[in-house]
Amino acid sequence: MAGALGNCASQGGQKDRWTIVLPISPAARAGRGAAEGPTADEDGPNPLERLIQIVRSNDYLLDELGRLRDRLACARAYLTQPGCNLVLGRANLDWLRAKRAGLLAQLRANRLEACQLLNLPDQALPGPGRSDRYA
Repeated sequence: MAGALGNCASQGGQKDRWTIVLPISPAARAGRGAAEGPTADEDGPNPLERLIQIVRSNDYLLDELGRLRDRLACARAYLTQPGCNLVLGRANLDWLRAKRAGLLAQLRANRLEACQLLNLPDQALPGPGRSDRYA
């Protein structure tokens, strides 16, 4: 069974699988604790600073998607093995798919926020299915 799963068992150096990526609160973006809240003389972070935060967030989310792709492949490979625990394997696969959907939703939210910061319609930025390089 180990040969068919390849490098699936050797992924121990990764982040804890229960790590959850939460959105950044406006107070945290401004460098304050959530208890302090925004002040009257401050509108929030500079739009350029926020764009940098979005780019960094996207880099992290895309890295997570890459690791998740490998874990999904391992889960699918496990389910093809004779004598595997189908209930456990399918539950793991469902959990990984839900996590992938959450990461994609965060990437979409970042895209919409970037469009708002740049005062562009959503269709102005190239993305999946919107790129002109294959036309």
